[in-house]
Amino acid sequence: GNTITQPTAVTNASGVATGTVASTIAEAKTVSATIAAVAITQTATVTVTPGAVSAATSTVTAAPASITAAGTGSTITVTARDANSNLIAGATVVLAATGTGNAITQPGTVTNASGVATGTVASTVAEAKTVSATIDAVAITATAIVTVTPGAASTATSLITAAPTTMTTDASSTITVQLRDGSNNNLTTSGGLVVLSTTLGTLSAVTNNNNGTYTATLTATTPGLGTATITGTLDAVAITDDATVTITVGVASVATSTISPSPTTISTVDASTITVQLRDAAGNLLTTSGGLVVIAADAGTMSGTVDVGDGTYTAVLNAAPVGVVNITATLDGNALTAGATVTVTADLLSEVVRLVFAPSPATSPVRSRAPVPPRAVYLLKPTS
Repeated sequence: GNTITQPTAVTNASGVATGTVASTIAEAKTVSATIAAVAITQTATVTVTPGAVSAATSTVTAAPASITAAGTGSTITVTARDANSNLIAGATVVLAATGTGNAITQPGTVTNASGVATGTVASTVAEAKTVSATIDAVAITATAIVTVTPGAASTATSLITAAPTTMTTDASSTITVQLRDGSNNNLTTSGGLVVLSTTLGTLSAVTNNNNGTYTATLTATTPGLGTATITGTLDAVAITDDATVTITVGVASVATSTISPSPTTISTVDASTITVQLRDAAGNLLTTSGGLVVIAADAGTMSGTVDVGDGTYTAVLNAAPVGVVNITATLDGNALTAGATVTVTADLLSEVVRLVFAPSPATSPVRSRAPVPPRAVYLLKPTS
């Protein structure tokens, strides 16, 4: 790296000739000369020292380049160089990193004889960190990337959520488990075996999405309304968090709604009140109007259907003949699966027979009697 400028003239009257020696390499130089081709015994030593810190040639490196959140940090090595890449000893290095949750240990000393100073970067937040440095207040162009990945899944910080949080029995809710590490970083890969359970309704099998999340579907196909509490375990250890879903009654179902006569047996002169109770597909009772209900019978006279407003509808069966009357109903024009029957019997007081008795006419000329009023006897007789 030497640059030597030779004397431009022979020695002068004082026997002197001059030239220059420069170098890009920081080191001690031994300068020698020949005079008229005679090698001079004496030499001169020139020490070349590094120049100022160069932002372009100094370097920043990280090892390892990937670390775990809240774990051991990455060692950051900063090497100070001048514009000619000569190592600079005795320089002060300060580290910095992007992102949040960082713990930076600054170099404890100035750069050594190799121009090196080291520190560490750790973090509780999983993300890519750009690590930079200044050397003697000069911002270095080079940076190092340290990727912080989530730690092991924690049952204390992992989350269970439901969407939606309110559903009818005709709908469903998606239950999601997001595994997190102890620093609340979302895991991005599978983190163990997750099992879910619910206090109400039915959960599907849990799907491991292999991205730190697990999902299942909550449905309500059996009777039961209220709040479902969903809990979970991770590798058989209970997850602290849970989720709740409010389950409300669904739309009326023709398959589960019922028809009930009261009484179920009447005489030909009596009446039976027919009640339709609307239910949702899971069998839960509706408590409000659920549509247009029409109640019908295959014999007798059925009154108009009354919407009670509480999920029930009523009509009255009258004037039915002896036998079995079949009761049906429709909901918004669709026939209910359920049916009912009313048994009609004869009326025991349906026929009255009146017998009238009167005396024979008077025939005796000797004496006469006062007229005797007729006498009546009523007999009850069954019709069959």
